[in-house]
Amino acid sequence: MFYYANKRRRNKKIILIVSIAVAVIACVVLGIVFSDTIGGWFKSAPKASEAPTASAEATPTPIPEPQKPIVETGMTVLERFGVPEGFKRVSTMTGSFGEFLRQYPLKAYGTVPMYQDGTENLNAPTVAVLNQALISKNQNSPDAIMWLYAEYLFEKGAYQEISFDFFVTPVFHFDYATWLTGQRLSVDGSKVEWKMPENGTAEEPSLASLRAYMIYVMMYANAASLKGQLSAVTTDSLTVGDMLIDGHAIIILDVCVNEETGEKRFICAEGNSPATEMYILQDGETGSVWLTLEEDGTFIKGDKVYSADAVRRFQ
Repeated sequence: MFYYANKRRRNKKIILIVSIAVAVIACVVLGIVFSDTIGGWFKSAPKASEAPTASAEATPTPIPEPQKPIVETGMTVLERFGVPEGFKRVSTMTGSFGEFLRQYPLKAYGTVPMYQDGTENLNAPTVAVLNQALISKNQNSPDAIMWLYAEYLFEKGAYQEISFDFFVTPVFHFDYATWLTGQRLSVDGSKVEWKMPENGTAEEPSLASLRAYMIYVMMYANAASLKGQLSAVTTDSLTVGDMLIDGHAIIILDVCVNEETGEKRFICAEGNSPATEMYILQDGETGSVWLTLEEDGTFIKGDKVYSADAVRRFQ
């Protein structure tokens, strides 16, 4: 009996202790839950001039200011046009044709390109016009591109490399070095050859002599002859200075690439017929100067489609 009586008393003590512990825990929990509410009853309302301070977690992350796509005061392709978000300009070698084109001078933003006869070309974009001299009524788009390349080689002092093919059979290689000897062209139908005039004399390289030489280039060379003297290039290796030639000619003045996706975008320029100053193309829908190829490698400009095998490069 004593054993069971003691056992019953011990059980009662255990039950009492457990009950007390449960009651204490319940009080603590209720105190935590209602502490903010109860405390709020005794807090004075904040004054109108005392705005609550936001916590660090509530501070919004600043959004970077988007890069302005066009810097109107920029006077070269590199200065005037920023690259799209996520893109980076491809590198060009120092002294290369690509570097020359990126740094080629532009006319003031909004300038209307002019025709060779002095009238305005109101059909052309005005976001950027190349500050290139119009020297001939025959200065169409391929001629303007050859004029750019001749300017580049002349600036380098590479006079021996200035040479363009005429659209005749057999092909006639018309080089500036021979022009500087004083020889001039003799043209008889499709037969073209060099001849020294009676009063012909050698001359030093000069911008005036280069322009006189280029006027003959523009008379006898065209898109077909230019394409014939260039190297074919695949679309995936397109870079600054490459051209799309298919009857008409477009030159790439700048290239940027998305480092994550590998997508390339291009700034392109063209001349036109009748002879007009070169201007940079824009997307007809977005107005962007950064253009893209189609998935099949073709390039579309208006109703003109350049095939993937129309890409060429100066050798």
